[in-house]
Amino acid sequence: MPSGVYVRKESVLQMLRTRVKLIAGTGARPKQTHCQNGHALIDGNLYWKKNGKARCCKTCVLAKGKKKRELFPDEEKKHARRSRLLRNGWTPEEYIVAFALQNGVCAICKKAETVGYNLRADHDHATGNKRELLCHRCNAAIGLLREHPEICRAAADYIEKHK
Repeated sequence: MPSGVYVRKESVLQMLRTRVKLIAGTGARPKQTHCQNGHALIDGNLYWKKNGKARCCKTCVLAKGKKKRELFPDEEKKHARRSRLLRNGWTPEEYIVAFALQNGVCAICKKAETVGYNLRADHDHATGNKRELLCHRCNAAIGLLREHPEICRAAADYIEKHK
């Protein structure tokens, strides 16, 4: 300790308990180099929180998520489904209403989706407008045909011509 700096015994013990170093008479926390589980806090193993100050260990966050998915596999699927609907402009309630109106079948091929799959909530990528519910195959076909009616008609004509 530098000369001329006097600190009471109780405050020194308190600083030691909270891992505060005395640096030239001022209290400063040492830089944390490892997380509580012993993983190194280096650039490749860090997540920064939105406030830009707090950081957490990537290894621990991923392990925690994996453990949660193992314990509650259905919750992960429900959350992913809800997130996908909301991202496409649909609410779960709107999906349920559309499903009932379409009697649980695809708006294009009029077939029910196979077991384990849900009908996809289709939307216009250019405007964001909601359309109807489609099966996986019809939704993929529209996407592959770039949502252009002319291309879809040309594809239908081509199939009819070579039947």
